[in-house]
Amino acid sequence: MDEAINVSRIKSGTLNLKNKRILIVDDVEFNRDILSTLLEGTGVVIDKAKDGTAAVKLFSGNKYDLVFMDLHMPVTNGYIATLNIRALPLPWANSTPIISVSAEYSLELQAKCREVGMNDHLAKPVTANTLFSIIAKWLPETEIS
Repeated sequence: MDEAINVSRIKSGTLNLKNKRILIVDDVEFNRDILSTLLEGTGVVIDKAKDGTAAVKLFSGNKYDLVFMDLHMPVTNGYIATLNIRALPLPWANSTPIISVSAEYSLELQAKCREVGMNDHLAKPVTANTLFSIIAKWLPETEIS
């Protein structure tokens, strides 16, 4: 979506994510909470994981429409977690959009993300407009009016 999204209209219920499920993966609770708070009132079901190992476990037991994956985490980082998710024997493991989330983003990092199977990038600090724009891009049936 090229135009900036009107955040007040989204917050008033015009972003419809009912029947959608999103996994937020970040080792920092505050970062997980920011994304969750921005998505309040949209009807989305949110699961959270504090590292890549927990993310893979959640993904293997649930069908997600979208995953937001931090890159730099202890235990299992976002790169390895994405590789592990893509290797799962689930019909949706290769088609679920996985969006990297990081404050850093270079051409080298972009290439590495694509190599492991990530689809796009969300820059920190996350704003409502960038979050909703990326959701609209990867979940095109989402209603934003």
